[in-house]
Amino acid sequence: MNTQKIFAVLFTAFLLSLALVSAANFYQPTASVSETLTVANATSAVASAIALEGTSTITPTTSISAANVLTTSVPTLNFASLLLGKIYTGSVFVTNSTALVNQTLPVNIMRTFCSNGSSTNTTRYIEVVSVKDKSSDDDWEWKPADTVTVAAKVKFENTADSDDSIDAVIQVALYDSVDHTFIDMDNEDDLERDISLDEGSSLTEDFTIEVPIEDLEDSSDRYKLYVKVYEDGKETSVCKDNWNSQYSQNVQIQKNSYDVIINDLEISSASVPCGQEVTITGTAVNIGSNDEDKVYVKATNVLLGVNLTTSTFALDEGDSNRFSFSFIVPTNAAEKAYTIYLQTHFKYSDSSDSFREESDAYEVDLTVDGCIPPVTATVTAGFNAETPKAIIGNQVIIEATVKNTGTASAAYTIDVSGNTAWSTLAEIDPKTFTLNAGEEKKVNIYLDISANAVEGDQTFTIKTTSGTYSTEKTVQLALEKGLTSQAILNNMKQYWYIYVIALIILILVIAIIVAIVSLAKK
Repeated sequence: MNTQKIFAVLFTAFLLSLALVSAANFYQPTASVSETLTVANATSAVASAIALEGTSTITPTTSISAANVLTTSVPTLNFASLLLGKIYTGSVFVTNSTALVNQTLPVNIMRTFCSNGSSTNTTRYIEVVSVKDKSSDDDWEWKPADTVTVAAKVKFENTADSDDSIDAVIQVALYDSVDHTFIDMDNEDDLERDISLDEGSSLTEDFTIEVPIEDLEDSSDRYKLYVKVYEDGKETSVCKDNWNSQYSQNVQIQKNSYDVIINDLEISSASVPCGQEVTITGTAVNIGSNDEDKVYVKATNVLLGVNLTTSTFALDEGDSNRFSFSFIVPTNAAEKAYTIYLQTHFKYSDSSDSFREESDAYEVDLTVDGCIPPVTATVTAGFNAETPKAIIGNQVIIEATVKNTGTASAAYTIDVSGNTAWSTLAEIDPKTFTLNAGEEKKVNIYLDISANAVEGDQTFTIKTTSGTYSTEKTVQLALEKGLTSQAILNNMKQYWYIYVIALIILILVIAIIVAIVSLAKK
């Protein structure tokens, strides 16, 4: 934060024969600066060393001289760095050239939030009326990662012009009084606000402060909240940074003994179709006051089947660890909004081998839309009634039944493979067709079995495809030999005697029948 260093020097009244009529404020005393001191009723005077508590000596290098008249001189004063909010006390010792008259002038110096010190104009001014903590359970007790709201009320006055108005800026900042630096805020731009006010009016502005996670220590008085309001472009002349006689507000930072939070949660895409991969990343941060030997993070969503955990890792106080989860959105997921829940598990116990504490659930929103309904099908197969057997050398018809078991209409294509060693595909009828959800279709597959096919079991595959989806059904057939002329001739040669006996029996039967018919006629 670009914050100017401010100092106001307050001098008490100076009487006796050497009188300090006026003294200006010292600004920016981190280097040599010139200020005007006015001395009256002295023939000549010299300002000696200014000693300030906790700082190097400040020495005027130019003498102040006068001759019984009001005289102005400009000494050069060398300041060491002063700390914001600290009041330094000391004195200026002034003496005349003959050292007959001298005077000690008490000095108070304080660095403030306004660039040239808080304005003292009581005619036209803008001021901070009040500063309140609106959101923490206990006023001004904050924890790392808290989001708090600070309300700053300001008012504009001009007793000389009731029609006046002002464009102003309100700024708030958190200061570390140990490291002597302003705390970096993630939302730093939100801590400065442009306003406009008419004379006599006031307003309250709410500032959201995201308490930093790292680099904050337990303390009741280390951290100070500063607020200032100044006229836009005229901070050096119209600025106030105190309210109710205070220049800052103590902020107590209170850490839990054990506390691991999740920060910087991100999702690869907040809206995805079914079947797409989603990745969630984040940072686990130990904001407790104790080291953690083992920590893990868990992500869950029952409807999407998400139940993932990281491996365990150690986190010392203030340390952090990045993590990530990836999962595939189910192809049958409903199109709607889902919430992924993440929790840290910590305070590991060796004796019970368990994690005694878990964080509140952090939520990541995911919308599933643009899904194509999943395509599925079942296939059954058997002999067509016209060809109840698979005869070698003949055609066999396999009747397949395809059923759409999906939730929407789908177009299917049928293919056959694995049959070329013993048959050729003659036809698939029909090869392509469309089925509504729950409908089924009979498909005839015509296979010409090779004449030299080997008798016995053979198989082939029916493949059903719809877009990127496919399913396969393996069919097994028992190939049999048929009664061809050559087969009959070979059989007669091998078993000729059986055929002879059969022929004799046939002739005898015919003779008997003829004899019976002849006797009947007589």
